[in-house]
Amino acid sequence: MVTMSSALAQQSKDVTNSTSISSDYVGIVSGRNTPDKMEKTGWTIEKAPNVNAPIFKEFPMTLECRMKQKIDESETGYYLVAEIVNILNAQGT
Repeated sequence: MVTMSSALAQQSKDVTNSTSISSDYVGIVSGRNTPDKMEKTGWTIEKAPNVNAPIFKEFPMTLECRMKQKIDESETGYYLVAEIVNILNAQGT
C-alpha cells in the first residue's frame, strides 16, 4: 500500500496540474513526426535507475516498470502487462 502525507498530496496536485498539458501533448504527438517533442515540454529528463527508460524530475511520482507480456496485439494496439520494479517520489522515500 502506498500512502502520502497531506503536504505531499498538495504538492502532487500542484505539480500534476502544471504537468497535465505537457503530459497530454507527449501522449498525443508522435515522436516520429516531432523528434523534439520532449524538449518542447521543458521537463528535466534523466535515466531511470532500474530500467532503460527516461524519468521526468518534475513529476511527483514515477513507477519504473518492466514489460512482461503483450496481449491481444492488433492493428489498433495491444495491452501490456508489466511488473513495477521501483517507485520514485518527490520526497525520496
